[in-house]
Amino acid sequence: MSLKINYNVSAMIANNSLKLNDNKLTTSLGRLSSGYKINSAKDDAAGLAISRRMNAQLKGLRAASQDAKDGVSVVEIADGALSEVHDILQRMNELSIKSANGTLSDDDRTAIQQEISQLGEEIDRIGQTTEYNSQKLFTGEFDLKGYTNQLDIKVDKYSDAMMYGEYSFAIEAAKDIVFEEDEDGNVGIKKFNGQEENSVTVKRPDGKDEIYKISGDMYHLTFKGDNGDEFMLDVSSYLNKGLGTFADDLDRYVETHEPPLTTPGTATETIIDSDHRELETIDVYEDTATGVKKTVTTTEKQELDEDGTTWKSVTRSITTKYEYENTDNTDPAFGTKMEKTIKEDQVWVEEREKAYLISKAYWKTESNKIDSAEYEDPNNHLKKEINSDGISTYTYTPDAQMDLEIDLTGYGAMTFQVGANESQTLDIRFEKLSMESLGFKYQDSDQTKDMCLNVGTANGALKAIDQITAAIGQVSAMRSRLGAMQNRLEHTDANLATSDENMTAAYSRIMDTDMAEEMSNYSNLQIVSQAATAILAQANERPSQMLQLLQ
Repeated sequence: MSLKINYNVSAMIANNSLKLNDNKLTTSLGRLSSGYKINSAKDDAAGLAISRRMNAQLKGLRAASQDAKDGVSVVEIADGALSEVHDILQRMNELSIKSANGTLSDDDRTAIQQEISQLGEEIDRIGQTTEYNSQKLFTGEFDLKGYTNQLDIKVDKYSDAMMYGEYSFAIEAAKDIVFEEDEDGNVGIKKFNGQEENSVTVKRPDGKDEIYKISGDMYHLTFKGDNGDEFMLDVSSYLNKGLGTFADDLDRYVETHEPPLTTPGTATETIIDSDHRELETIDVYEDTATGVKKTVTTTEKQELDEDGTTWKSVTRSITTKYEYENTDNTDPAFGTKMEKTIKEDQVWVEEREKAYLISKAYWKTESNKIDSAEYEDPNNHLKKEINSDGISTYTYTPDAQMDLEIDLTGYGAMTFQVGANESQTLDIRFEKLSMESLGFKYQDSDQTKDMCLNVGTANGALKAIDQITAAIGQVSAMRSRLGAMQNRLEHTDANLATSDENMTAAYSRIMDTDMAEEMSNYSNLQIVSQAATAILAQANERPSQMLQLLQ
């Protein structure tokens, strides 16, 4: 054999082997102690990159699962509020049915009306105060948004089936838009663009033309197409601004120009029978400078008290008729003689006031004395006619064509991040909730938006039954849609849990150490390390053998 003293190659080989084995042993110890197969990039560079992405995905899935649970909570709160509104409407329906019964007195209906009014206020309060994490749900903030190119026309709401984008149609010049209001206060559209079909051709975002049927009143018009397409426009400012401003201006003028008493009346007695009489007094107030005249007719029915000498009031009717004529070439109502009559009824029982009712009134022309009335605002091309059968007709005639553009953005709903990646979202919209949105406001005869849910009369109660039934259906539709979204969110959460489970298993296969396999590898490395150590000791002894040759 070759004996050398400068370089102990055998020892170097043994030492290198011992170092390599020690490195492997260190890696194995790290895997056994941490439980991870990959503890640093050098262990598996590609595996580390994959595992980091998967880890981020896993954390995202768990956060998304919590988001889905939050969505379920929001829907539960909304549904709970709507459930209470359902109960309120059912109670209102019960009261309306009871009020329609002919056995009830006016006192009974007055008490029922008081409860109806309070229940209506509670619906408004629920709509304004229902919230989740300080986010109000039913104020319309989280409903789908839409816009038009006209300040006086607004997008009220639209269905989920609508294609997002720009719609357009024309409101044609010199073509009448006609509404009818019957004696019960029901208002409906009769003509649009001069056509009784109540339809219009709308250009959709996809460039196609589609015919939409139109329904509604002077405040809201609903356009319905095929396949569930439906949108509602708020046209209150567009259609009513002239008529409302016209009547309001006249009211304010008369209130600020109250005429003085010019002809005080004296009571005229009419004997009905030995125990009953009627007194009538007519007072006239007039100011020729302002053109305002007021005639107050007081009719009081009295009966003899038990003592047979003292008269006591039973009923009193106060009719106030305002007349106005402007001839000085200025507004309001220049060149038209107008009148407005207000009737107040008072009833006493046992010397106490029992009831006090004020009839609704509106301005009309003097021609109403022959059972018809009309007035027109020439600036807004809006005209009202009252026929002898009690039907009121509102006609709006545009003087120029309006090309209405409607942009349905599809934005505005509450968005829930229900996935680990961008765009994995779910939108839930919450419609506005109020008495008005449920259909309990309408355009009545004095040109104001008043509550039309009035069960003070049997006819009013019958009308209220239909209105409440429609409102119950609307709330049911809202709850149905929210219930479907809640089911979807629960399935979303279940799917996220399944994805989390399967992805965790995949992550584990990349990252986790197989302890049995690694322990076997560790034992093998330990034996190799011990052998390398022994061989290195033997190799280090070889140079000492050279001393024996030098002796």
